[in-house]
Amino acid sequence: MPPSQRTVLRQRVEMKSRSVDGGDLSRETIAEQIEGAKARVADLRRLDAEVVDEIDAKMLVILAGQRHRAALATALARAENELNRAVNAPLPSGINPTEWLPNEILFLIFLALPYAGACQLVCRRWHGVCRHAAIKKKIQNGRWEAYALGWRLPRQLSGNLNSVYCLAVGGNGGVFSGTKDKPIRMWSTDDGQNLMTLEGHSERVYSVTTDSTGRVFSASADGSIRAWSSEDGAQISTLLGHTDAVVSLALSGHVLFSGSKDQTIRLWCTTTSTPLATIIAHDGAVYALAAAPDGTVYSGSADSTICRFGPDGEHLQTLLGHDGDVYALAVSENGTVFSGSRDFSVRVWSGLTGCLLRTLYGHEDAVFALAVGHNNTVFSGSSDTTIRVWCGDTGHQRYVLRGHTGFVETLAFGPDGRLYSGARDETSICVW
Repeated sequence: MPPSQRTVLRQRVEMKSRSVDGGDLSRETIAEQIEGAKARVADLRRLDAEVVDEIDAKMLVILAGQRHRAALATALARAENELNRAVNAPLPSGINPTEWLPNEILFLIFLALPYAGACQLVCRRWHGVCRHAAIKKKIQNGRWEAYALGWRLPRQLSGNLNSVYCLAVGGNGGVFSGTKDKPIRMWSTDDGQNLMTLEGHSERVYSVTTDSTGRVFSASADGSIRAWSSEDGAQISTLLGHTDAVVSLALSGHVLFSGSKDQTIRLWCTTTSTPLATIIAHDGAVYALAAAPDGTVYSGSADSTICRFGPDGEHLQTLLGHDGDVYALAVSENGTVFSGSRDFSVRVWSGLTGCLLRTLYGHEDAVFALAVGHNNTVFSGSSDTTIRVWCGDTGHQRYVLRGHTGFVETLAFGPDGRLYSGARDETSICVW
């Protein structure tokens, strides 16, 4: 047998003998391992039971919390419903819902509103505050002062506008604008959205006015006057007679006055859409017309004069004083007449005698627009791009409003006290 085989055989015999000699030791080792494993299994089972118990306890707590939360949600909903019912319930007479408001906070609320007079319906306290002359005057002054100082900015209406020549506020809550673009647009006074477009004129629209029945009248450079329905925008009638551009309109009852560059004033029956009379009283274009509360009508012309007419067109008086074209007219509730001219001035006339009461200077260019607000406050718009606020009783200039970058062509007040201004600029219409 070769030596290598003998070596291998010897190794195998030694290994087997060692295995036989250590057999008892291997059984003891296995038993120890079994006992140790049993102990570990027992410990793990005990820990598992403890974890299960802990989870069960926490689940009980969670379930209890969920039930408690559901009960709270039900109670909260019930309380909110009770609060809503209490808030919306009518108040017994004599209870003031704003009694807790300090006067300073109440005043700030009024300043934030375009027309504080509507607040007199809230309660007796607000009614008394709104009717107090000094407080009303302070509130109005504070509003325009905020605009003049830049603390408040006017809202702008925009939408394919190009040089706004005229504005009128209708009783249905719409603002009508006439522009260089020919169509007449109706805007919402609530959100400023373009509600309707009235198309029919072939040239720019210079003047627009509304009556109590909801009709809209427009005057254009095409020489026509058109009547429209403010409900659906349908054209009702076309009034023809002028031989040049029609640039001004005014309503006195059921009679429509129209002024033209043909130097005439024509009267029309708004009920039948028929002509009533033709007046030749000026030697220049009739740029402005305004009706007074008593039915009389005033006209302003390029000949620098102002004429006064009766409701039937009878020429009553001629007012002299301006040194340039009269572009704008406005009449207050007490009959006082205000006129704006190319001579940069605003003049104040007595509605009773026609006498010149005072002349207001401040603008640096021609005055194209006038409007009279609450408390006889007068607003004038000019080609100097500003709107100036005057005391109609004293002639004192109170504020200068800056919101346009072009000629301020037109001003109009809404029933809620908002002032609308139109100009030849990118902003076109501002709401103050």
